[in-house]
Order: sequence, then structure tokens, then C-alpha cells
Amino acid sequence: MRGVPPGVWRREGEPLPLMSGTMDHSTSPPPARHAEPAFDLPRRATAIAGLALGAVLYLFFTRGHEIGFANLAGLGLIALLFVLPGVGKRLNAILDRVRHLGARELRLVTVGVFIVVTVYLFVTATRQARDMFPTWHDQQMTMIQTQMLARGKLWMASHPCADFFETFYVFVKPVYAAMYFPGAALFFVPGVWLHLPYAVMPLVASGLLAALLFRVISELIDPVAGLAGVLMLVSMWVFRLLSLWVMSHTVFTLLALWAVWSWMQWRKEHGAGWAASLGVALGWMAITRPVDALAYGIPLGLAVLWELRKKPLRAWGKSPVIIILTACPFLSLQLVQDKGITGKWLKTPIQYYDDQELPGASAYGGQLAGNFKATSALLQKQRYEEDFILATRLKYARASWGQVLRQRVQSLLNFTLPSAPKSSCSRTAGVLIVLLPVGLLWALRDARRMVLVAPSGLFIVGYMLYPEVLDHYVITAAPGVILAVLGGGVALADAWPKLGRTISSAISLAAIALAVTSLPEFHLDKFDDDSWAAISFNYDVLPTQVQKPALVLYRYWKLKAGDTERNFNDEPVYNVDVAWPDDASIIRAHDLGARDTEIIEYYGRTQPDRNVYLVDRAELPDLQAHMIGKAGDLAKRIKEGGGLPSELNAR
Repeated sequence: MRGVPPGVWRREGEPLPLMSGTMDHSTSPPPARHAEPAFDLPRRATAIAGLALGAVLYLFFTRGHEIGFANLAGLGLIALLFVLPGVGKRLNAILDRVRHLGARELRLVTVGVFIVVTVYLFVTATRQARDMFPTWHDQQMTMIQTQMLARGKLWMASHPCADFFETFYVFVKPVYAAMYFPGAALFFVPGVWLHLPYAVMPLVASGLLAALLFRVISELIDPVAGLAGVLMLVSMWVFRLLSLWVMSHTVFTLLALWAVWSWMQWRKEHGAGWAASLGVALGWMAITRPVDALAYGIPLGLAVLWELRKKPLRAWGKSPVIIILTACPFLSLQLVQDKGITGKWLKTPIQYYDDQELPGASAYGGQLAGNFKATSALLQKQRYEEDFILATRLKYARASWGQVLRQRVQSLLNFTLPSAPKSSCSRTAGVLIVLLPVGLLWALRDARRMVLVAPSGLFIVGYMLYPEVLDHYVITAAPGVILAVLGGGVALADAWPKLGRTISSAISLAAIALAVTSLPEFHLDKFDDDSWAAISFNYDVLPTQVQKPALVLYRYWKLKAGDTERNFNDEPVYNVDVAWPDDASIIRAHDLGARDTEIIEYYGRTQPDRNVYLVDRAELPDLQAHMIGKAGDLAKRIKEGGGLPSELNAR
């Protein structure tokens, strides 16, 4: 039984079946057996010990979570199918057919996965009435960065009315620029060039990610496991959440799987093309999410060196040099951005932003000085930085390493397994945790598996020094967790070879059932995203209320003692459809009280026909754009000593 590739079973006397997608069944001989090193303990004892450890993890990390009744029904249906006479054998036969897809069939299924996942994500988001425009600060900032990159810019000069455009995660002084690494925005640039709707490129990235995950798992196990892995991915709340977001997480995970796939192909013949592909992927990853890039880059780098250990010196010079050279353009882009925004080649904009906004707080490592105080004059930014950033970093600084480790592991397990909308994994869906230790032992037997599984552990290590680890961050580590769960099923089948075919089918179908019954269609009262009043008004309603070209001044309300209703995440002052604010048909800016004369005089000189409006956010939820007048007329009034209109003076 150990001579049979994982996930593939045969009757005694039959020829060895071919691994899915590796060669054509009709013309190629069976693949050579690759022996796997045996453990000191028998496989069966190892599997039992792994399951016991998995049970402990399950009880420890899912305690207190809700029971998923839809999940229970799905598992019950699978159990019933295997109990009914003859049904189990038919299921095994169907799954065996899928396991042995030919190369052409595998390519067609991969395309099908991309199409189906992309369409499903759009349909389920539409059914939930999710916003098809940027909402969180990160999304709006990334859109501004994408607009700049689409025009060949990493930053622009500071605006003459810079203070009116100050907002979260965006520099307005000494330059106008985004604070994030440019890798994600680089991916979204074609969407700007082609004038695509906001949600198209994130959906494309999500569909490509699912398709590539299918190919990778199909090669490491088989296409049945590949399909199960895709469904597990789609069943993750954070994946569906990010599927409409212009942000770095989905893009990075796609790049990471591209890097893993490139390495898997390179190791077969050490070709220059796949080495270049690996270098491009690694370089792009490094300027997208550096901490996550290290989690993947370290195993991939070690794997490349291990493959070359017995090769001649020429091979050592060829592939590594190609990988480094093809990564350099991306690293150079980051250096140029660093220098242009921060003035230093090796100081990142994120650290520079923290130095400006949060002196005494580091962006990485959780260091806090005693004089920590937000410097922004904007009330919403003060509240965000003091109520969220400071609170989070103080909590992190006071936690023990054991507490931080548990939080990171908890987050990884809760959000990389099938999870109901807007919730951590249910206790029932979380049962897949039981397979993880067995799957990790299985992964140790093959370098290809470890290259995908190891980043999940290194993700935890890397983020031990990062205070603000939000739920959706873990998407970058999800492929390794998914592979380990499915690999646990392969290991159990290998430990009990007489039942191997049934065990493999049952676990694959159980994973599929848990994934499908975790989709929002089975939880109609829960949703994948939030909708905020000011931002919804900004993109949905405002364009119908103003006459373009327009300048809209948003007035933020003064906070009251004990006020908990003012959402600092609900920020509309971003100009996401242009690289330079003055080019927008509707310019969004802050109402700064008496200082409004500055912005009105500026546009009175440069764009006198702009219609000026005021939106007072104290009128939530019924916001209204109040017409003030044309910029030229208002500027003339100010110049003649008439001052600001009463609407702008009323603060």
C-alpha cells in the first residue's frame, strides 16, 4: 500500500494508476515510486496519536463556539450515504474517476473552478446586498495608490490645501501618497486602465486564487482533494469578505501560490523559465506583505538550496541568480517609494506614518513610549488612534508570550476552516482541527508539502511581534492549513490500507459537506460584511444630489462624553477615482470651520465653476448635500469682506 501515491487506491493485481495531472494515461508508463521515509513509530500508532492531539486542540480552541446545525445535517447526510447498501461503492467509483483526471481534463476543471468561484462570490455578495465600492480605510487608500500607479506615480506633490484632504493611511505632507507597500495596488492597476467596476479585480484575484489552489492540491494529493480544498477556501468567511476588497491579502495569497507552483515545476527540470517565474512571484510578494513574504520565502529559499545540494557549481549560479534578478525590479520599486516618501531608502512609509501620527509607537514589535499621543487635529483620527490603536497595543504589551501565541493560533484555526458568516468557526465545522496534527506529520514526508504547510506556522511566528492581527490577515496562511487537513485524511487512509479507499472518500466528502453547509446560503440571518452610513451615502447617494463638478465639504460632529455611536471607520473623505484630488468630478474634503476660506479661495482661482456643498455628518442617518454656491462666487464674497456663508460658519 505504501507504494501507491497518496490519495490513489487500486485492487490487488491492477497496474499502478497515474498521479493526476502529471502525465497522459494513454501513452505514459506508470510513474516511478518515490519512497517516503518511515517514522520510528508505526503509521497506525502515529495516526492515533495525531488524532488524539487533534482532539485536544479541537476542545481547547473551539470551546464556547456555537453548534452548527447545518454542518451536523451535512455530516449526517454523508454518513447516511455510506451506510446505504451500494451507495458507498458508487461514491468511491465516482471519486476514483475524478482522482484520475487526465492533463487536459485537469486544465478544463481548473478553468471551471475559476469561473464558478468568481461567479459564486459575486452572486452571494449581491444576494447579501454587499457594497460594491470601497468601505474600510485600507480599501480607499489602496484605490488612491492604484490610481497613482496607473499613471506611473508612487507619490505626488503635497496639495496646496493639504489639511483638507488629511485622512486615514494617506500622507498629505510632505507629499501626497499612500502609506502601504505598492504590491497590491500594482495588481489592481489594469482595472483602472480598463475602467472596470471596483469589485471586478478583487473577484478576479479570488477566482485565480481558488483555481491555483486546486492545481497545487491536485498535484500534491489528487483532484478530489483539490476540489475539497477549493470549497473549504470558499466556505471561509474571511475569503468571501476579501473577495470584494481592493486590498493586499487575496493578492498576496495568489502570489504565494504562484511562487509555490513555480517552485514545484522548477524542481522537475530546473528550467530558467520557472526560476524566473519564482523570482517574479517572490519579489512581488515582498512588496505586498513583507512579513507574510518571509513566511513563504524562507521555506522556498531553503527548498531551492536543498534541490541544488548535489548539483554542479553552474547550476548553483544559474537558478539562484535568475530568481534574484527577476525579484530585483520589485524590490527596487519599494526602495524608490521609501526614498520618495520618507527620504530614506530603508525606511518604509508605514513606519514613517506611525512616526508622524503616533510618535512613540512602532509599526512592528508593539513598542510604546510613555508619551504616546495622537498628533492629528481630526477628531475621527484621534479617536481611532487612541481608542483602537493605543488600546490594542497596550493590551499586546501587557500580554505574556503564551497569551499572544494562543491568540494567534486561535485566529488561525478559527478563520482558515469552514466558518459561518461574520463568526468564528462553529464547533461542528471546527472538527476538522482533529486532522491537523496527522496532516502535519504527513506533510513532513515530502518537501513539496512542507513548502506549502510551513508558512502557516511561520505566519504565527512572524505575527507574534505585530499587535493588530485582524481576522482577515490569516487568509495568507490558509492554503497550508487546508492542505494539512486534507493530508490528514490521506495519512489515515495510508494507516488503514484495507479501508483506505473508503476513509479517503468519507473524509473528502465530509470536508465538502462542512464547507458547503458553512456558506451564507445556509445562514440567512448572517452576512459577510458591514455597511456604514456615511460611506454608503458618499458613493451611492451623493452623486445623485450634487451637480458636477462639485466640491463636497464633510463636517465631522464633535464627540460627546460616553458617545459610542460615532464610527471612526466610517470615513468618506477619500478621492479614490483619481490620482490628484483636483481631477475628481466630485472632490471630497473636510469642513475645517473658519479655515474653509482657504479651500474656497483656492478653487475660486483654479476651478471657479465648481459647485460647493456641505454634508453635516451630525444628520446621520439622513445625510443631505446642502448647496452653498459656486467656488468663484464664494471666493469673490470672501475677498469683498463678506466672509463665509452662514452654513459654513455654523459649527
